[in-house]
Amino acid sequence: KRAALMGRMQQMHIEVSRMEELNRAHKTLQEAHRAQASKIHELQDKVKKLAKYVSTVSQQEKVIEQLEAMMEKALQDAREAKPLREEKERLKRELRGASTELSALRAQVGGAGADEAKRAAAEAEGMKAKIASLEEELKKQKDKPKTPGGADPAELKKLKEEKDKLQQEKEELEKKLRQRPKGDGGGGGPP
Repeated sequence: KRAALMGRMQQMHIEVSRMEELNRAHKTLQEAHRAQASKIHELQDKVKKLAKYVSTVSQQEKVIEQLEAMMEKALQDAREAKPLREEKERLKRELRGASTELSALRAQVGGAGADEAKRAAAEAEGMKAKIASLEEELKKQKDKPKTPGGADPAELKKLKEEKDKLQQEKEELEKKLRQRPKGDGGGGGPP
């Protein structure tokens, strides 16, 4: 009997050892399962954040594309406006030159007959007033640009036409002065 009891005790001891070993393995598996569940939860959070990042990046790319298009349009407008600015500056220089020429013509007209001198002076004054008006319009255009380049093409055309008209009137006045007899220098006309 004793041997049977001893055998049974050994078997029970072996089973208890196995049970303890299984319990330890079970605890290890539970801990591994908890760690994996935590890692999976962490990865799922990262995937959600990543989706938000991808959406944000996509929106930023669209905004960048729009900004690039706007910048390209602004550059194109600036390129197109450069000739208009140059034309405006050229017209201003020509107007200043015409004003100087008018002053010189006025000095020449001073030696003409009384009536002709008055008429030529009146014409010169009219031309000077028109030039001043054109210069004022140019100044307004500069102060209040209508295009990115600072000039309105229709306004520039109008100013150019007026300048050309003034130039033609000035040339006609010069021609009249040249055709006037040289001896009619100062008061030869009727009083």
